[in-house]
Amino acid sequence: MRLEPLEPRYLGDLGFALLQAGRVADARAPLAKAAELAPGNSRAVANLALWALLSDQPAVADAIMRRAELAEPVRGEVMRLYGALRAPATAAATPAPPVAAGDATSRPPGSMLERFTPSSDRPDEVLP
Repeated sequence: MRLEPLEPRYLGDLGFALLQAGRVADARAPLAKAAELAPGNSRAVANLALWALLSDQPAVADAIMRRAELAEPVRGEVMRLYGALRAPATAAATPAPPVAAGDATSRPPGSMLERFTPSSDRPDEVLP
């Protein structure tokens, strides 16, 4: 097994996992390093923008996405994930509505790699 501590995909997945775990402050370093190592990688940039949103820095998130010229579908996914990941923090204050079994909204968001990689299960998916 070969270790690659500076692989942007690994750093991005680590950072995103930390965001999912609610460890927003801990996610900053791996996400920033991934975006620094791969500034043209939309996944790395989108992860960093998501971190900024979850850190209550919407202007920074917007600047990151504008500077990287992220396509609208990617920006939309960042906003959708922001809503999904910040929901647990607000869910304690308001009860969640029941979710039907098998409903796609009942699954946690996948990694950035999964979300921006087309699959045979999603032939109509539009990617940047």
